[in-house]
Amino acid sequence: MARVRIGRFRRRMRGALPVLSGQAGQWSFDAVTRALFLGILLILPFAALQSPLSAIAADLVVVPSAAPAAQPAAPAAQPPATPSPAPKPEIAVPKILDVKGLAELLEGNKDGVVLLNFFATWCPPCRMEIRDLAIVHRANEGRRVSVIGLSVDESPDLLPPFIETMGIPYPVYSVGADIIAAYGVTSVPHNVLYARGKLQASAPGVVDARDLQTLIGKLLGGS
Repeated sequence: MARVRIGRFRRRMRGALPVLSGQAGQWSFDAVTRALFLGILLILPFAALQSPLSAIAADLVVVPSAAPAAQPAAPAAQPPATPSPAPKPEIAVPKILDVKGLAELLEGNKDGVVLLNFFATWCPPCRMEIRDLAIVHRANEGRRVSVIGLSVDESPDLLPPFIETMGIPYPVYSVGADIIAAYGVTSVPHNVLYARGKLQASAPGVVDARDLQTLIGKLLGGS
């Protein structure tokens, strides 16, 4: 189609040339008008040759490219879990000791020093003394020294929470009236001291850690 229009334009130009050349280089109004008209006819076919892509591009609306989808944030690093502390073993209700059981206990420790401490959970001086007895027990670990607590409470069920609260590190037993009468215990605290299987002292009252440690040292030195 474009070639047909260009051919027509060439034929029209050939018809116009004699008119233009016959005026000896002078352009008349008709010649100018005709030239403009022919120029328009020249431009139109080339305008029709515009690429279809150009027309499409003119109508395109630039759409900004979509931003990349936001990636979900990585979960914050969790601190390492703190291991739960191991549960403390439950303190069993102390065994009730009778005269025979106490005799066997003393026989098993006859080569060293044994301190029997009579106490009660309701006794304030006993609480004070128990702290010193714990010091003596720890100071003599690995030596032939045994500290044994003897509770005169009516019920041994009172002892587990008391032992835990006081942090008693040595063995504790519950005793009945037979042992209390055998040692003539009428008040608490009351302490009984054995060395090499022999009774060394039995008396009521509070003893402190320093005096007791001095006495134990003498008894161990003389054994």
